[in-house]
Amino acid sequence: MPGTLTVSADVLRWAARRAMLSDAQLTLRFRQWPQWLSGESGPSLRQLEKLAKLCNTATGYFFLPQAPVLKLPIADFRSAQMLDDEEPSSALLDTLHACQNRQAWYKEQLLKEAAQPPPLVGCNRLEESALKSAAAIRRILNFTLSQQQECKGWEEALRRLVKAVEEAGVLVMINSVVNHNNRRKLDLQEFRAFSLCDKLAPLIFINGADSKAAQMFSIAHELAHISLGLSGISDSSADSLHERKTEEHCNRVAAEFLVPIKDIKNNYLPRAGLDANVAELGRLYKVSSLVILRRLFDAGFIDPKTLREKYRLEQERFQKLRKTGRGGDFYRSLIQRNSRRFTQTLVNSTMNEETLLRDALSLLGIKSLTTFDSLAVEFGADDGLLA
Repeated sequence: MPGTLTVSADVLRWAARRAMLSDAQLTLRFRQWPQWLSGESGPSLRQLEKLAKLCNTATGYFFLPQAPVLKLPIADFRSAQMLDDEEPSSALLDTLHACQNRQAWYKEQLLKEAAQPPPLVGCNRLEESALKSAAAIRRILNFTLSQQQECKGWEEALRRLVKAVEEAGVLVMINSVVNHNNRRKLDLQEFRAFSLCDKLAPLIFINGADSKAAQMFSIAHELAHISLGLSGISDSSADSLHERKTEEHCNRVAAEFLVPIKDIKNNYLPRAGLDANVAELGRLYKVSSLVILRRLFDAGFIDPKTLREKYRLEQERFQKLRKTGRGGDFYRSLIQRNSRRFTQTLVNSTMNEETLLRDALSLLGIKSLTTFDSLAVEFGADDGLLA
């Protein structure tokens, strides 16, 4: 047909798959989608540009004879089942690249300041016990078990943990969408977290689509990765029984860090029953029931089947609570998504005319100068750039 382009069906399906769009969804947007796939017709240039934007895929890819193979830029520590799935989604890759850009900028700032490397990076070895590794991480973070127990609940403990990690020189970013685009959600089935290890500017990213109860374990798990000096993407949760040595080690370190096995064994009351123990131990150590279930398994009080069944029920309960909760504060979410430490450093650098405003807006993933000024005031500036 005149004015139409010939596009490989392989490339079309690849673009749709990585954008997690079904044939039905695309047919609603492009009535001739089935005909494009069959080769009976092709899109116009305008339609192709719209499709590229919808799939968050560069237009040039659609002129290839076959779909390209895009790989993760970091090690993949996900389970074998996860690895059997297709290549990483555009949402995951875009999130990874955004974090790498932020990390690169932040590292450059630290080099200018001749900052000392964070002691957490590479402080542990895979051959060491979970007990020793967890103790080293706690010591470096200066976040003791007694401080954790002093918190009002596990939500406060999570906030204090994130603060301690950032004060130790590790950026923590938590987000459930690509930058601030609520239409591009991160898929929890694809990944839970990743770490970008660097001797000077290590970074942890947590998939905010997970419940906050589960995020605490993910942070501890990624801390274990950083302590080994390893970058990588993970899908581990507190109920994971991993066949990979590195992931199982990080799971054990994370669990030991949050609740020492010795304490669990000393405080478990066999006659009280499982539910009562989970509730009481959670209150005692200020961690979620998900973490307690993992520790009860590690201590030999429950079997793998019970761990998975109870964990699934608790996870469903937390997700329901999340859906019924109120929306969060925009600026608090913005800071959490970009890391408080990173955001403050970037805002201060921009206000001091060391970083161009357009670069700052791009790194933060925002377009509004008013939003930037509000962040500046949040971090202590008397006035914003508009004043």
